Amino acid sequence: MLLPVPVEIVWETKTHIKEEKVASIAQKLATLGTGMTLDELCELVRFVERLRSSNECASLYLRKEETKAPRTIEVDSESKRIFIHLKTHNIPEVGRGHHKRVTHSILYDPDSPKLVATAVVKESEATRSEIDLYEKFKRCKGILKPLYVSKHPKTSGKMLREIITPLYNKGSLSTFVRNNQKAIPIAAKYKIAKDIFVGSCELNSMGYVNRDNNKGNFFIHEENNTYTTVIGDLGGYTHKLKEALEQKPLGPSLRSSAPDLQRAYYENRLTEQDLLSQHVYSLGRSLYFLLHEDEVPWITAFDDNYPLLAKLYKDKTNPAIAQELDRYTEEVHAHTKPRIQELSVKIQQQTIEPQERFEYYVLHMLSADPELRKTNAYWLKVFETFCTLQQE
Repeated sequence: MLLPVPVEIVWETKTHIKEEKVASIAQKLATLGTGMTLDELCELVRFVERLRSSNECASLYLRKEETKAPRTIEVDSESKRIFIHLKTHNIPEVGRGHHKRVTHSILYDPDSPKLVATAVVKESEATRSEIDLYEKFKRCKGILKPLYVSKHPKTSGKMLREIITPLYNKGSLSTFVRNNQKAIPIAAKYKIAKDIFVGSCELNSMGYVNRDNNKGNFFIHEENNTYTTVIGDLGGYTHKLKEALEQKPLGPSLRSSAPDLQRAYYENRLTEQDLLSQHVYSLGRSLYFLLHEDEVPWITAFDDNYPLLAKLYKDKTNPAIAQELDRYTEEVHAHTKPRIQELSVKIQQQTIEPQERFEYYVLHMLSADPELRKTNAYWLKVFETFCTLQQE
């Protein structure tokens, strides 16, 4: 992306937009919850319309401190789209990641303006890698697609990246579940799960695996009772499979890994297929949260022993680690096997409810038996079938 071109803008040309039109656009912006007064919005509209009618729509980053406009404005030179950055001026931020701060912006359109999300992150090798991945997967389904990526210096001189994306109005899967005041329809849960597996299979088909499949990295949008979900963070834990084996292979922490995969790592026999199986396991953990609106209890208990298992990265000869993995394997089987068998009977008798069937699938994903966990492609077909039946 081009750096913003330093341009001195002189607004001598009178805008031809009528005040009635200014007021109309300002009213549309007000419905977005911008944190601005109507007078400020009218001033903003006049400023943007002067900008649109001028010949200065190159790549611009116009700080409000410099232009005296009500908000900072950015122009994408290729698409000619104009973004108005609301940041946290009287409105809450969208959220925060480990390295990102996500705020609101407006994608300006006189007829139909809308809110978008702007992630601000420091320029770094990891940031460049993530942006490259968005470009690589831009034609893939189920993966977040940026509207615009820019780079500009802070007043301090340090470089920042802005990744502007569509705004998913329900936030992350974690936020969606925790903020929902009424029961989430089971059909919506199936659709969310299906979309997540669509994105996961796209990554896998291109030889990549995302080792950070936590509930904060799936973004959900709802419109007219239809739910759409994408994988929204391709940061430091998305790798080609061979590269992933050379990294900490089990994800950001050992807490997100199945015991059989930890055992494979402990015994120096981890394979690419193991990483794909780990992908299913970590997705199962997020889908359990979607189903039950709570964490997986036996995994939460296992997290308490993370300090011990962290020694896997330092001392694979410690016999206490193998004993702990064996104990955890038994605990996982104790939680999953009886319930899977119980639900299997209901399936055979054709008495199982959709909520129970979802649980049946999730327990397979969380099993300590990799044969039961299956693959992302398998689960995509399962959830696609259910969603198709719901539409008939």
